[in-house]
Amino acid sequence: MFNSKKININLILNGILTILSYGFPLIITMYVSRVLSPNVIGNVSFGTTLISYFSLLCMLGLPIYGMRKCSEVKDNKKLLSNTIVELVIVSLIMFIISIILLSLLVLFIPSLSKLKLLYVILGLGLLFECIGCEWFYKAIGDYKYITNRTIFFRLLSLICILLFVKTDSDYLLYALFLTLVSTCNYICNFINLRKFIDIKLVSNINLKQHLKPLLVFFLMSCTITIFNNLDLLMIGIMKSNDMVAYYGISSKIKFVLTGLGSVIWNVTLPEVTILWNNNKRDEFIKMINKSLGLIYLIQIPLMIYSIFYVNNIVLFIAGNRYIASIIPTIILLFSILPIGISSILSGQVLIPIGSENKLLRVHIIGAIINIILNIILIYFYSINGSAISTVIAEVLVCIMVIIHTNRILNINVINIKLIIKYLIISIISFIPVYFIKYLDISNILILILSFIIYVISYFILLNTFKGLLKE
Repeated sequence: MFNSKKININLILNGILTILSYGFPLIITMYVSRVLSPNVIGNVSFGTTLISYFSLLCMLGLPIYGMRKCSEVKDNKKLLSNTIVELVIVSLIMFIISIILLSLLVLFIPSLSKLKLLYVILGLGLLFECIGCEWFYKAIGDYKYITNRTIFFRLLSLICILLFVKTDSDYLLYALFLTLVSTCNYICNFINLRKFIDIKLVSNINLKQHLKPLLVFFLMSCTITIFNNLDLLMIGIMKSNDMVAYYGISSKIKFVLTGLGSVIWNVTLPEVTILWNNNKRDEFIKMINKSLGLIYLIQIPLMIYSIFYVNNIVLFIAGNRYIASIIPTIILLFSILPIGISSILSGQVLIPIGSENKLLRVHIIGAIINIILNIILIYFYSINGSAISTVIAEVLVCIMVIIHTNRILNINVINIKLIIKYLIISIISFIPVYFIKYLDISNILILILSFIIYVISYFILLNTFKGLLKE
């Protein structure tokens, strides 16, 4: 029997954590887009995107596999100690390989060589990520510790950026303070780890047992990262760093609005794994339906509101210099619901029941389609083409994940009629706030006033038509 109270608490804490993970970068973006040029921001964005691929290589699928594996042995201190040490050793081996490859790239590619110090700063974070064991703390559900620690270091990073990043010449400080959050988090994790493991109990180190599942999760993480980052890399290669900066704003807005799915499955993964292993099919499906219902409830109205108020949102976040971000943002907003659905079905069905191989194939197909479409559409339509490519790829991945889930559970997990009803209510709810954007008041007041009225209108209509939604 799963602990629903603990799940609810962890959902709230992980929700706060996700808001911080996306909210603070948005606040930082709002500031630096006004003091740094698009070219400088594009250089740092390109650098962090490139480093994210080496981070993948270092972690080798650990964020998901480590969480699942530790949740299986968390009640046995000897097995837990052995597992953590083995996984950290694997990660450190991959760090050595990654740092060698990164050094070769920076030394022999002229455009990267000009920014050696930037890549030294960004690359140092890889070592701390390897020993940080973030996956372990998620496996044991210690979201109170994770949230408190993250709040502190994100505030510290924000304060440092506001105080010390003033002109284009401060771009190295900007990169340093961006990595400050994760680096300090990982150091705290490593120090705190002694409370949970005992090195004296570690014996018979067996790295080989982890390699095959780690490789599967690594390949899956690669394809997911392609969805998240390849568009920025390809725009940087095929167009310019200015275009990277413009598209980066659109991507950040999308990531903020699509974070709910990962919040839910990160918290529930250990519990749904137990339900499936104990053959509690009814409770398993009930939890999935509740999670999907939460996605429909929140992400559909967010999508509608953001589409209608996208001009105000982009101007508020990045300022007048980023008008070019508006159209790609509108396009990317149509991926919010498919991403939410595929996140839930992947994290709450396919991964817990051990069908990561099927999920890997889905993401490989989606990644190939994304690459092909990006090459074609970026050439003809620049950043708007990249946004179209991403939406098409996300929709196709969602459809494939739904098909696999339906076959495994032998039920139709997606309620199209319910989605349409939420969509209609979300659109009708927008009627009272449509003309607020034309009021002669500041942009921030327009956003606050319109959002509050929209939320009130939405929930009034939900309550009025709640009988129609009980399906």
